[in-house]
Amino acid sequence: MAQDNVPLMLNGLSGNLLPRNVVGPIFDQAQEQSVVLRFGQSIPVGFGDTAIPTVTQRPEVGVVGLQGETPKPDGSEYYGEGKRKPVSSYAYGVETIRPIKLSTIVVVSEEFQRSNIDGFYSQISSDLAFAVARGIDLAVLYGKSANNGADIPGVKFLNQTSNSVAIGTTPATEGGMAGDIAALANAIGNAGPGYDVNGFAADPRLRFQVMAATDQFGRPIFQPGQAPSLTNQVDSLMGIPVVYGRSVSGRVGANPDTGVRAFAGDWSGQLRYGYALDMTIKTSNQAMVTDSDGTDLNLWQNNLVALLVETVFGWAVGDVGAFGKLTAETTPPDGDVTARVEGQA
Repeated sequence: MAQDNVPLMLNGLSGNLLPRNVVGPIFDQAQEQSVVLRFGQSIPVGFGDTAIPTVTQRPEVGVVGLQGETPKPDGSEYYGEGKRKPVSSYAYGVETIRPIKLSTIVVVSEEFQRSNIDGFYSQISSDLAFAVARGIDLAVLYGKSANNGADIPGVKFLNQTSNSVAIGTTPATEGGMAGDIAALANAIGNAGPGYDVNGFAADPRLRFQVMAATDQFGRPIFQPGQAPSLTNQVDSLMGIPVVYGRSVSGRVGANPDTGVRAFAGDWSGQLRYGYALDMTIKTSNQAMVTDSDGTDLNLWQNNLVALLVETVFGWAVGDVGAFGKLTAETTPPDGDVTARVEGQA
């Protein structure tokens, strides 16, 4: 019973009596496309193994003659008239794409599906698609499963590369962060003939480090003018395109931050991927679903709807040496930045 002379206040009412206004998910984090799919080259892939021949040795020509001959008026010593011709070798290896299935199930009530408050249910389909994109990135970059961090057996992934440069390796007097990036590109170029850096897959945090990078005189390295702008998208580094994704650092699902801030390398030349089954999203209200804790959910009996997303995807990396990683700087207790450069010839 209400007391006299006491004003009525909302905080005195039961939460069950207050109408609840539901708006769209305005605090959602931005979703991202796969960085791997934006850089790699797509090829046809079947449900079984797909073999990709990889040339490991190419033929080279040699000059015939010139072994101490006395020059002849007709010049025949240069084209080796009557001389034995050298023999070249041509060799190849085989990289195998063994597809993996990526899938998950989300269960909602039929009431939730039908009300579709502010399109919240409709958003689930797009969220599932982005989950697949993150799963693909984590598999190709780290060889891990997004939901539990388990290793995927028998696959080659980019984090296996030994080409690694920590941010802060190069003193400001020698180029600073620009020198770090150049050192990484140099390590990749030295790893094999013809390897070319044609893209950076970067963690979003690297963008702000790039914005703030200065030379020894405090002048911005990667931004025009004297005043760095936070609106700069930094979609290229030293002329090479950059795409951003949180999966680059490994922070997906159960996986922790690895300290990697960017992968660089010969994406178009050394990474191939394909789908044996394109991504599909199915719904059912009559199946039996076993939850992650082992509980069986009878969808029909409980008025539930399940959405299943799945794809069968495979990839091959020609040589992990054609890639490199830029890692976060490490600062010991004394405050001095220690950095490391690995994998350089």
